[in-house]
Amino acid sequence: MSRPKETRQAALISGASSILAGITLLSLRVLHPSWPSDQLDAFLLSLAFGVGACFLLFARRFGQAHLALGVYLLTSGGAAVVLPRLLLADYGSNDPDVLFLFLGPLYLIAGMVLVAVSLLNHRHWMERRKTMWMRTVLLAGPGAILTILCPIALGPRMWDVPPYGFDIVAASWVMGIGIFFAGSRFVTPVQTGVHQETVSGSPH
Repeated sequence: MSRPKETRQAALISGASSILAGITLLSLRVLHPSWPSDQLDAFLLSLAFGVGACFLLFARRFGQAHLALGVYLLTSGGAAVVLPRLLLADYGSNDPDVLFLFLGPLYLIAGMVLVAVSLLNHRHWMERRKTMWMRTVLLAGPGAILTILCPIALGPRMWDVPPYGFDIVAASWVMGIGIFFAGSRFVTPVQTGVHQETVSGSPH
């Protein structure tokens, strides 16, 4: 696949993911009177959604996609840890805060694992470092900006009222899955011994 075509496909998937994440966010805010019913349900749903997404993504082997998703999760997790403390002087003193205090570190841990795994296996997929970082910024940057801006726009106490922050979490994971599949468009041929193969879901 040619590089311009790869880039167009990645941009199309990223754009579609942004739209779908926005629809997810708005839909959950409209449906919030009935689901989830309280902060604990929202937290458990958020955790299950993230674990399920990670399980599906770890089952595929795309170095660039893992790196981009890892950077996105590191950015989102860092924002989840830092922004509430900057915007709220009493953050962490209420029960809803305690539930969602766990989500930021979970994002950070998942992001660090993805980045570490992708970089440790760099020789199987990386062409050039400059190209790799440019693609990573292209893939992860827009989603990270949207994920950071949404909580600011909705208010720092968004998890105190229905749907208790689950809308933001679900939208962020929709964006994250889109980033992964957009990154998987960049499939790099690598030389392994005397055979040529393509690093993808299955060897050729």
